[in-house]
This record gives sequence, C-alpha cells and structure tokens, in this order.
Amino acid sequence: MSIASVQQQKSDAVKELEQRTAVITDEAVALCPKCKTFETVWFTSGRLNKTQKFRQEDTGVYHDCGSKYPCFLLLRFQRRIA
Repeated sequence: MSIASVQQQKSDAVKELEQRTAVITDEAVALCPKCKTFETVWFTSGRLNKTQKFRQEDTGVYHDCGSKYPCFLLLRFQRRIA
C-alpha cells in the first residue's frame, strides 16, 4: 500500500469523524403555528441538524404536521466555538 493511499484513507476517516462530532453552534426553540408543538432544535453552520419532526427549506424551519407556514424560532442562546 502506498503512502498516498494511506494518507487518503486517514483523511477520509478524519472528515467522517469531524462530521459526526460537529459542534452545535446555535440552539433555538421551534414553535409550530399550526399544532403549537414547542421543541428545541439545533443548528450547525446555519443549517438545521437532522431531526425526525422538523425540516429546513430555504430559511424556514417546518414541522411535520403539515403546516404551510414556517415555525417561529425563539433563540434561547447562541454560542460560538472556534
């Protein structure tokens, strides 16, 4: 096995580990305007972290109840970790 091949495998493993251990940079409470669900959601680099009940479309976060309106996002606090 060549050195370049080993370095590539190591690089891929490091990238995968970084993605799995991504730092949560923003936390908000999402309030659905239709069903009034009130739940904490997290964002990394401005994108909603994967969740079963919420999805992000453009700049809006939507609940899976079928609401055509985006949830209200109430920022609890913001933290930036460099």
